[in-house]
Amino acid sequence: MKYDLSILFYPKKSQEDKKGLVPVYMRITVNGVRTELSTNRKLELLKWDNDSQRAKGRSEESRTFNNHLDNLETKVKQDYNYLINNDINITSNILRDLLGGVNQTKHFLIKIFETNNELIKKEEGYIYSPRTIGQYTTVL
Repeated sequence: MKYDLSILFYPKKSQEDKKGLVPVYMRITVNGVRTELSTNRKLELLKWDNDSQRAKGRSEESRTFNNHLDNLETKVKQDYNYLINNDINITSNILRDLLGGVNQTKHFLIKIFETNNELIKKEEGYIYSPRTIGQYTTVL
C-alpha cells in the first residue's frame, strides 16, 4: 500500500501563557488522517516563522529549538521507513505512539537479573563455578 506522510509544526495560539509563550505542536498526517502531539517546547509567537515552520533567528535559543524540531521530524521519518520496510500498516496514531514511546517493552531490574542468572547457569563448569553462580543468586 502507498502511504502519504506529512509532518507539520505550528504554534497553538489559543494556549498562550502569562509570559506570552505559546506551545508548538506537531501534526502527523498519513493518507489524510492526522494526529497532533506537543513538542514540549514553547516560544514567543513573534519568533515563529510559518513558512519554514521553525523559530526565527540565529540565536542559540533558536538553534536549539529548531534542532529539537528537526530531531522529532527525523525520528518520525525513521519510524515511517522502518514500518514501510517491515511491511507494517502505517497510521498517524502508530507514528505518534512510536515517537512518544507508547507500547514499548519495559525492562525491570529483577527480570534482567533472572535472565542473566539463567544464562550463567547454562555455563556452569565451563566459565562460572558453582560458587560464582551462588553469588549471582544471592544478589538477585
